[in-house]
Amino acid sequence: ITIGNYSQVAVLITLDNLVSYYITNTYLPTFSLVIIAALTFFFPLDDFTDRIMVSVTALLVEAAFFTQVSSSIPKTAYLKLIDIWCLFCIIIIFFMILVH
Repeated sequence: ITIGNYSQVAVLITLDNLVSYYITNTYLPTFSLVIIAALTFFFPLDDFTDRIMVSVTALLVEAAFFTQVSSSIPKTAYLKLIDIWCLFCIIIIFFMILVH
């Protein structure tokens, strides 16, 4: 673009966040693990071993998932929403185990 004696160039940069990627690959799987842990409350009360095994397995998978997600996103000095969500899910499952 020429304006008088000066030339001017305009550059448009579009940055986009992959929200749908994080929803389908992080939030839905972690939410489903919380649901699986919550479904153990519908197991018969005399199946204590099964209730604990499913809940602890969900907790371990959630913790491993959190580790994998944390290593795949940029390191920052502050907590991100995805960190808070994963920690919330871990705490919820942990309290479900305590209730059993």
